[in-house]
Amino acid sequence: MSILFASVSFGQMIIVSHSLSLQDNSKVINHILKHASHRNGISSYMFDKWLFHYIVDDNYMFLCQADFNLERKIALQFLSDVKERFYTQYGKRLPQDSKFEACDFETFLHQQMVGIQCSAVSIDKTVSDVDLLKQSVEQTIDEFLASQDTVELLVDDIENDENQWWKKQRDKSRSEAQKKRRRKAQCKALIIIFVILSFIGTACLWGWARRSHSSGK
Repeated sequence: MSILFASVSFGQMIIVSHSLSLQDNSKVINHILKHASHRNGISSYMFDKWLFHYIVDDNYMFLCQADFNLERKIALQFLSDVKERFYTQYGKRLPQDSKFEACDFETFLHQQMVGIQCSAVSIDKTVSDVDLLKQSVEQTIDEFLASQDTVELLVDDIENDENQWWKKQRDKSRSEAQKKRRRKAQCKALIIIFVILSFIGTACLWGWARRSHSSGK
């Protein structure tokens, strides 16, 4: 999940751009610039295995190339951040004679793109860790429930020779044991849900903090 290319253009002229890939998609980008740079709005364009998202505002186009695994809302948020930073730094004047500033803005693009890439890797690892933890929790609870079933079987063997009164007590105990198992199963589900939400919440907070730190730079 990553953004491989990002650019800011005015009309059909690219002002600043940055790429994390060696793949040349200049024909696709030029096609988008030619046909969409004059229409304000937000849109996406699919080509091959890539998605091109862009925001057009008064002849300025903020564009990025992303893979299919990256959610559209993340790509659009990236473009919104780029747009806000660009207007804050340049306003709506055309920065044709500011090569040093353009280089500085390319550094900003690089930081934002790498930040999204790192956040995606962290989320993938967190999901994997959640799955492993879920399996471990399920195994522990299952082993505990199995041990309880073993104890109940032993009790059943001992009670086979007892009188009718004890049989009624046994039936009552079994009913209570079934209720306990149902409660344990419910607790098991709640524990798993809590663990998953905790990990996902932690991952999201970490990714947000990293992106905020990158934006601050």
